[in-house]
Amino acid sequence: MTKKELLEKIKNIQIIVDGGGDSGEVNIEGIDDSDLLDAITDIVYDTIDYGSFAGEFQVNLNSTLTNEGIYLNGNEVSYESRKNEIAEEFEIDIPENLIGIIDSLNIYASDGDSENIRVNIKNGIWNDELDEFEKNILDKFIEVVEFNTEHDRYYIDENIKINKEQNSIKIKIDFWDYYEEEKSFYIDYDDILNKLKVSDDEEK
Repeated sequence: MTKKELLEKIKNIQIIVDGGGDSGEVNIEGIDDSDLLDAITDIVYDTIDYGSFAGEFQVNLNSTLTNEGIYLNGNEVSYESRKNEIAEEFEIDIPENLIGIIDSLNIYASDGDSENIRVNIKNGIWNDELDEFEKNILDKFIEVVEFNTEHDRYYIDENIKINKEQNSIKIKIDFWDYYEEEKSFYIDYDDILNKLKVSDDEEK
């Protein structure tokens, strides 16, 4: 295949890369030639080098054709964890008559999801004071999150075991900040032609 023939075949090509957080895909439209589609797909994956899109990031790229090659331009948003800082830790006192009754605390929360806080007791009957204790944990959690509004994301998923003499619970929230940067990748037409040639040679 000549470069002129290649340009004719890919004149309507659209490449969209969308992924992150352990999933993603390269979507290519506008090509009818299956061998050419396979070659460009392989080259795109090799060029962007995101693998299976695993990690705390999100990338979006779109293609632009030039006389020399294909540009994939867009942006990548990644998250930097700010774990175990003092400002993101809070402590809840266990009411005196609940000490020794509470077995554990399950707490899950993430921006975009509803908070889920559950107190598990060793024995006995659930009562209004336990309801109030759960509410106090949620209120304090919201207070800490609102205090840290300069950060973009928060997340907590903990199962905290409580011993029978423990009179307080320390809870830490993990915060992330967004970091956005422009991304640009380049695929030379010669690389596509060479890929096709290698594939043809292997078939022979």
